[in-house]
Amino acid sequence: MGNRKKRRGLGSVLSALKKTEASHLKRSVAESEIHSKEPSASQQPEIADLPEAVALDCEMVGCGDDGRISVLAQVALVNEKGETLVNELVKPQLPVTDLRAHITGLDLWSLENRGISFSAARSLIQSKIKGKILVGHAIHHDLQVLNLTHPLHLLRDTSKYRPLRPPFLRPLASPSLRLLVKYHLKRDIQTGKHDPAEDARETMNLYSLVREQWERRFAAAARDTAAAASASPEEEASAVPDEGASLLPLEGEEEGSRGGAQRSQQQRETPPPQLVLHRGARKKRKRREPHEYYLD
Repeated sequence: MGNRKKRRGLGSVLSALKKTEASHLKRSVAESEIHSKEPSASQQPEIADLPEAVALDCEMVGCGDDGRISVLAQVALVNEKGETLVNELVKPQLPVTDLRAHITGLDLWSLENRGISFSAARSLIQSKIKGKILVGHAIHHDLQVLNLTHPLHLLRDTSKYRPLRPPFLRPLASPSLRLLVKYHLKRDIQTGKHDPAEDARETMNLYSLVREQWERRFAAAARDTAAAASASPEEEASAVPDEGASLLPLEGEEEGSRGGAQRSQQQRETPPPQLVLHRGARKKRKRREPHEYYLD
């Protein structure tokens, strides 16, 4: 009887050991598979020689009956070292009804007597940013008020780069420059009047903080976009559904009717609207493109 109990006990121990070994083996295999899927250093996208980066910030005053029309009043541009390239007052193109003095600290006399013309300011900035990476916080506002455009692949917007977002921020909230500088750089800005040169400098500091990571992600996204663009039509049709085609019959038409087919064809051939930035235009929600800088 005693020997039987000993054999049972020994059998239980051996069974437990086998289960433990099997568990360790499965875990080792799973870990090896995970590591095999991780890209090696040689597989990481290489960052080509990047163009010089500059950071832009503008201050606006209010025009119109209610002061809600934003017009350029001051513009600043800094380089990667934080050195000021441009810091100019600009004569408003319309009668000013709201100086927004609590933010800008500007007065009408200074704008009229010390400011350069809008066309001169626009030409100056256009020449300084050409061919360069343009960094800004909500940069579309600055381009809009300057009536300028810039290639999307050269834009870096710190308000939209997700790794810069503090974890406590609400999902749909846009972080202010002041918040990002306080959280990442441990400095206080905009405690009184806004200084566009200081704001541009701190925006550049934020970009420099994550530049390598940002540019690697951007290079990978650009590579994937190029690969998708070079795919054959058959591969694209099998891999990606046509967003322009209607999945349901149009109202008043039967499924498979000739009119519905023609209208679906027109939807496929109609290109998406392009964003046009111009002075005085309302802000519009812009469709995200795969090659842009909205990266997780």
